[in-house]
Amino acid sequence: MDAIRKAYASLEDGYLPPVTFVIIQKRHHTRLFPGVHGRRDVTDRSGNILPGSVVDTEICHPREFDFYLCSHAGIQGTSRLIHYHVLYDENRFSTDGLQILTNSLCYTYARCTRAVSV
Repeated sequence: MDAIRKAYASLEDGYLPPVTFVIIQKRHHTRLFPGVHGRRDVTDRSGNILPGSVVDTEICHPREFDFYLCSHAGIQGTSRLIHYHVLYDENRFSTDGLQILTNSLCYTYARCTRAVSV
């Protein structure tokens, strides 16, 4: 954070925008499956959980700000969740607000017409 603050100061005196620092982990062994396999209202074409599914209870840390998000539809095989872990949040995002923001950002990638995973 000190290096980020110094970089801000080098741009303009007194420039201190709020920072939210999130670690994103893609390589983990967590997989989610629908409770009822084959139901079209809870699965996609590949039988995976629906894009935009979020898990922020049960398998997450009880006191820290982390969540799992499946932002994309799996084309082949099991969809891989992304684990988001918020380390520092000066913007004071609500849990739902940051989850919506991260999911929405997955749809803004210019080189792909589908959602990307991160």
